[in-house]
Parts: sequence; C-alpha cells; structure tokens
Amino acid sequence: MAESSTPKKFFRFIKFTPTTKKTLCVICGNRIEKSDYRRKLFHGSIKSEYCILIEKYLEINITEETHADTACRKCVRELQKIDSVFTTFKSSYQNTLAKLRETHGHNSVSFKRQFSEDGSATVNSRKSLFPRDEEKEEDSEFNIDTETDSELKVIICRGLKNEIRCMPAKHFPILDALTSGDMPTVGSLISKIPDLQDVFQETVFDTIKGEIKTLALRENNSILRNHDKIKSLTFARVIDEWRQKAPTFLKSLEAAVANPAHQFNKYKKGEALIPGIVTAGCKLLTLYSKDLNAFQHFNSYILWKGGCKKSAFSRLNATYDCLSYQSTLSLADKLGNDWDKDLVAMQELVTTETSHELVLLQNIQMIKESIDLVNGDADTMVQRILELSNAENDLHQYRDLMHPGFYFVGDNVDMRTKVRNMTIYNQHKDHHMYQICAYENRISGNHLDNTVAKGDANTVPFTTFIPSQLELDSIASDFTFLVAKIWSQHIPHFKIFAPVLPDNIEHQYMKEMKQKTARINMGVLMKSEQYNEDMTDICEFMHKYVPGHNETDDWTKQPQKVLSGGDYLTFERHKQAQSSKRNGRTPTKRLEGLVPKMEEFHNQGELLKVIWKLLYSTSSARDQGTLYAARNTINARNVTQDPADDFYAASDLVEKVTTAYIIRIYF
Repeated sequence: MAESSTPKKFFRFIKFTPTTKKTLCVICGNRIEKSDYRRKLFHGSIKSEYCILIEKYLEINITEETHADTACRKCVRELQKIDSVFTTFKSSYQNTLAKLRETHGHNSVSFKRQFSEDGSATVNSRKSLFPRDEEKEEDSEFNIDTETDSELKVIICRGLKNEIRCMPAKHFPILDALTSGDMPTVGSLISKIPDLQDVFQETVFDTIKGEIKTLALRENNSILRNHDKIKSLTFARVIDEWRQKAPTFLKSLEAAVANPAHQFNKYKKGEALIPGIVTAGCKLLTLYSKDLNAFQHFNSYILWKGGCKKSAFSRLNATYDCLSYQSTLSLADKLGNDWDKDLVAMQELVTTETSHELVLLQNIQMIKESIDLVNGDADTMVQRILELSNAENDLHQYRDLMHPGFYFVGDNVDMRTKVRNMTIYNQHKDHHMYQICAYENRISGNHLDNTVAKGDANTVPFTTFIPSQLELDSIASDFTFLVAKIWSQHIPHFKIFAPVLPDNIEHQYMKEMKQKTARINMGVLMKSEQYNEDMTDICEFMHKYVPGHNETDDWTKQPQKVLSGGDYLTFERHKQAQSSKRNGRTPTKRLEGLVPKMEEFHNQGELLKVIWKLLYSTSSARDQGTLYAARNTINARNVTQDPADDFYAASDLVEKVTTAYIIRIYF
C-alpha cells in the first residue's frame, strides 16, 4: 500500500481556552462578559448546586475536562423555574395520593417476591429484602388486605406458615418503602408519625447516653480523664476518640453545626469546625462527669499563662470553659513540680558519659606506660603501638557521640512597687531577684582538655598572641566578603553579583549554628546579686545541676566544668562568691564546677562605650562625617550620650554609619 493511502483515525474533541471555559455558557453557548451574570458550575473539585440542577434535567454528566465552567444567569433561572414547578406538582401528587389512601383505600394489594427459576438469586439478596426470613430456600410473600378503611391486614407467608398482622392504613407508605429497600424514606416517614417519633428519638438518645457512659468509665481511660498528659491533648486526638467510642454523639454535634449556607466557605466547614465541635462536646461531657475535664485544664493553663485576671476565671468557670482560679494555681504548681526533669536528665547523661571517657583515658595511659617498659622487643613494641592507636581512635569516636553539654546564663530582675499612702512603715519597695536559664551547647567541646593547661603563662612568648600571616589573610578575606556584600546590596552596578555571594561567612560549624538552641528555664530566685551571701546561694543552686556534683566528703570526685554567664556585675560577684568558698573540703563545696564569664551581649555593650568615648561628642554637630552629626542627620533621637540607654539604637547607628563609609569608598 502506498504511503499516501495509509489509513488514519481522527478523534474529535472540544478544546477550551481558559477564557472560554469561564465565559461560555454550557447550555445556550452565549458568551457572558459580565461576571455578575455567570454562575459557576464548580467550586474547586466540588460541583455546585447549578451543576447538579443541569445534570438532573438534561440527564448528562458534566466534568471539568469536557465542559465549560459557567452557565448564564438566564438559563439557570429557567431551570430553577422548571424545578420549582416540578417540585410543586410532585408534592401535590403525593398529598393527593395520601388523601385517597386515607379516604378510599383498596380492596386488595399484594406484593410477592419472585426468584428466578434457575436459582440465580443469592441467599444474601433474600436476607436483604426479608430480614426476618431465617429459612434460606423458602419463598416469601406479603399480602395486604383491607378489612376497613382505617386498617390493613398483613399476611406474612413463610413456606407453610402464615402470620396475620394488622396495621393502620396510614402506615402503608412505610411498608411500601420497607419492601422496596428505601431505608432513608422509611426513617423519614417514621420520624413524622407522632406515635413512633418519640420512640425513634428515645432510641437515639439512649444510644448517645450509652456512649457517654462508656467514655466516663475509669477503665476506659479516656484522653479527657488523663490530666497527666495535658501537653499532648489536641483536637485531633479528641475527635479520633469520639469517632471510635462515641460516633453517634459526634454525629449529633456535627449535625448541629452543618449549615448548608457554609458549604462553599472553607473557614466554616470541615476541619475549621473541629475546635468548636470539640469545645462544645467537652463542656457537655464535663457536665456529665467532672472527671472528664482535661480540656478545661488545658484552657486554664493558657489563660493563666496569658495573664487573665481572677474575674475572667470566675466568668469562664461558670460556663465550664476552664477551672476556677484557685484550681488553676494548684494546676500550675503541679505542672511545675518536675520543671528540672530535662536538666537532671542532661546532667546524669553527661556524668555517665564522662565516667566512661575517663575509663578510656586511663586505658590509654596504661598502654603508654607499658610502651615505656618494653625492652627492645620489636614485636611487642609494634603490638603496643597498635593498641594505643586503636584506643585513641575509640576515644575520638566516643567523644563525637557524647552529649555536647550545657551552660548557665543568669541576670538580675528588678521590680519596684509604689504605695499610695506613705508612712514610716509603708514605703516604696525594691524587689531584687535573679533569673537563671540553662542552654544546651550546639557545638561540642568534648575534644578539648579541661584538666591540663595548654601552656605556662610565664614561659609562653608574647609573639604567640600576634596574628600570623595566615590569620591576617583570613581576616582580610572576611572583610572583603563583608564589603562585597554591602556593595552588592546598595550599589546598582554590583547588584548582579548579589545572587552569587553566600548569605554569611562560611565556617565548619554552619550546620550546628543553624539549629535552634534548647533552653530550660530554671526559674527566678528571690536573691540579689549585689550581696555576696545571696550570690553564694545562687552559685550553690546552679552547682547542684553541674555534672559530677557530689554532696559527700569525697575530695577525689571532680565535677565537670560548666560555664556560667552574666553581665559584668554578675561576673565580679560570681568570682567573689567562689573566693569565699575556696576553703571548702571538696571540689563541690569549693564550687569548682562553675566557670564565670561575661556574655557576648554585655561585651558588645562595653565595646559601644569605647566607641562612644572616642568618636561620639555632642560638640561635633556641625562636623560632617562624625557620629553625632550623622545622628542628627537621620534624626535618631533615641541615641543618647550613653549607649547603655538604648543598646539597639546605638548599635544600629554604628552599623548605618559604617555602611555609609564603605559605600563612599567606591565613589
């Protein structure tokens, strides 16, 4: 066959552009320019009421791929009119049929279930139609005869056995729907019968009561009863428990908030309703049993943490939203009982790992001593050296896996209370306190030796502290990066290089420094760092959490070194407190586990003071290029002669002036 005569198959389909799908009516095909005249057929992936109406009367299946997304207002209105007329006729017909059944009745109405002759009907299909039929192979027949206008006689045939029962004629629609398997209609008709409606409702209520009773049982261990795990209480966990153990109760709550007007509002349906449903359900369960009040515990803790007053607790407790104010304070005390659990766990872990590290160090020392005792035996010497190398490798690997440790940071907290009526015995009061936090180290220092100094300060030459050429090159490289970063941000000519430059100066601990620091709040002590005896108590309190802390009189137990940071006053008082305890019998009593240091924030504050002393002067207001002139130019009035008044404003001014000088270098 020639190539030109090769048969081809063509497929025809409708291809819409995005504009056509939104503006073309799916019924009349007219283009609707005004958005007010359009009716959307889809809300996301859900069909709208207009789409369902069109599918109903046109007997088609509308999909997003093959049809337009819009119908015009005129076509939709015509369909709505048709639907309204059809609904009216259908309702009129049903009402007329019901009246005729009540007033005229029928001589004989018969329903018979016929199975196929080849026996293809299954047993399950028979059971679904006749739930009472326990005989698998018998035909079932329903005969309804009318004795009077208001009563029906129902003959139930089960093989050779017949049962005759009477029922009111008005209940015939129920029997009709029951025999046809239309269970929703059966339920709807039963709920409309006054005699059966109450029974139907009581059955549902009894089911809900049984589910709630099951939830309240102690052996059930409901999540709302478990007050010890209040931190893990979530809306999703409560909903999951209700779905398993109280489905009818949950459905009643969901039905109460199912507003059809909100079906297209994502903020008023689905998961958005879960908090409200759980709140309402938990309040109802608390009314049933006061033990199911974990949700109220959770709310009380949030309100107390947010600083609500006693009047707020009184109001919300009356509506079963939270506990009383006194119960909330008791709850806060209970939650704070194990505040140091994580800190103690870190302390014990570091202590255990340090003990094992000491064993490895002792093993290395023994191997080194055995090498010194070898007398010319080459094989033994090689074996000992190999053992030493393996032991040192084990030590390095173990140190990499050890906990990085932690350090303390503390600072004073001052509060002044004023009185309205001052007397000799009633004056303003100053409250001095001290707050402490423990921070986990992000970078491990286990490879550093805390027992032996690197060198003797009396013999180390001063030239050791002068930067080498390699260090100077590294500093110059860092300064080059900082200048390039500023130029690429502020000079248009260099902005093309901004995507190439990294965000920060690269170093070997970038991964660790990106992690969030784990913090443990150790509380506030009613102590003042200004007094030596109070500072001693503060140091003793912190030393209890130092790894290796030992309360016994064993002077051989050495605690681990832990940094204790603070401001300059804290640093000074800390050293004085340790000096006052230097006559203690054990390292623990001498507080040797704490190493005081100044925090970086306060070091930066002292650096600003030096800069202000050299470069900041109020007499240089007219000298262009000075700090004070720049301060007046940008109207930074929050910068004062003392940078400690506003550290962030002063540091921001220095950064802006430095950036301006770096940019000026280019021009």
